Amino acid sequence: MGRGEGSVDLAKPVDARARAAQALATSLAQLPKPLPSDWKASLSEVGADRAVLVLEAPASVSADATWQFIPGDTPGVLLESGYRAEAKGRILRVPIALSRESTLGKPLDAAGLVVFGKNASSYSFSLPVPAK
Repeated sequence: MGRGEGSVDLAKPVDARARAAQALATSLAQLPKPLPSDWKASLSEVGADRAVLVLEAPASVSADATWQFIPGDTPGVLLESGYRAEAKGRILRVPIALSRESTLGKPLDAAGLVVFGKNASSYSFSLPVPAK
């Protein structure tokens, strides 16, 4: 992977059309935002060593929309298979493996990113896994 760098002198006003200002705006637009309140994230079938993460998009999302879930680096929580899950439609059900002994003393959370299409908005969330 390549590496790009940019700088903006904040001591002086920068025109919004300046290359540095546009690069900064583009970079900030790529940062994940919190999952919108009209989305639903929940866990079902919670057991000692597995659960199912359910992500549901609002009715405003097209029934043929494609999106993906990329899990966060949360100790004790992994996808049962693969490194990401894809969905088409409004609901994504993702089986997750739980290792309650591997939490490194942290609360057990299912977390990650929801991403729409290429170069689209991404949303982050964290959901506590209940004790079983």
